[in-house]
Amino acid sequence: MSHQLFCIFTTLLLSIGTTWADPFKNGLAAHKHGNPIDAVNNYHIAVARGNANAQFNLGRMYDKGKGVSQNYAKKQLHCID
Repeated sequence: MSHQLFCIFTTLLLSIGTTWADPFKNGLAAHKHGNPIDAVNNYHIAVARGNANAQFNLGRMYDKGKGVSQNYAKKQLHCID
C-alpha cells in the first residue's frame, strides 16, 4: 500500500513540473542556445496559449527564416512591424 502511494505521489509531482513549464521561456532559452527549431516549437505552444510576446518572436523567426522556412505571409499573421 505504501509503495502504491509513493508511486502516485511521485507521478503527481512529476506532472506538476510539466504543467508549470513556460513554453515562451523555453523558446527564449532555445533561441539563446542556438536551437531555433525548438524555439519555434515552443513559441507555437505559447502562441496557442495566448502569449503575445511569443507571437511576435515567432513572426520574426518566419521573417528571418530561423528554424522555419522564410515565409512573409506567416510573418504577417504573427508580427506586424
